[in-house]
Amino acid sequence: MAVTHDEAARILGVHPTTVWRLIRRNELARAAPLKTARLDRTQVEQLAARRAVRGRRPNPYFMSAHEVAETLGIVRQLVDRLAAADRLPYVDTGLSKPRRLYRRAQIEVIAAARARRQEVRDRTGQPLGGTLRQNAA
Repeated sequence: MAVTHDEAARILGVHPTTVWRLIRRNELARAAPLKTARLDRTQVEQLAARRAVRGRRPNPYFMSAHEVAETLGIVRQLVDRLAAADRLPYVDTGLSKPRRLYRRAQIEVIAAARARRQEVRDRTGQPLGGTLRQNAA
C-alpha cells in the first residue's frame, strides 16, 4: 500500500521536506519510480519504527507495549501474548534486537471497541459473545 509524502511525513513525525531528503539519501524509495510520488507504507513504517526506538521523544504514530497496556487496561505480558498470537497488530522495528511497536490509531480503535462492549455489558448485565463452552452450556 502506498502513501503520499505528506502521509509519510506524519508517520515519521517530520516535515514533508525531510521526506524528500530521506529519498535522496536512499533511506526511502518511491513505490513506483518516476511514475508516482507515492511511497511504500511498509518501508515508511519500518523507518519510523527504527527512528522511534532510537529517539527519545514520543512518537505520535506508534505506541510501546507499556502504553498499549495502559490504554487497553491490561497487563503488559498480555499485550506480548496477544501480539505473538497475531491478535494485536504491530510493526516489527527490523532491528537486531526485536521490538514491537503498535500503531496508535489501531490501538485507539480497539480501546474504543472494548469500552463500548463494556458499556453494553454493564447495561444488559449479560456478557457478550463468550467462549464456545459458555455458549454450549
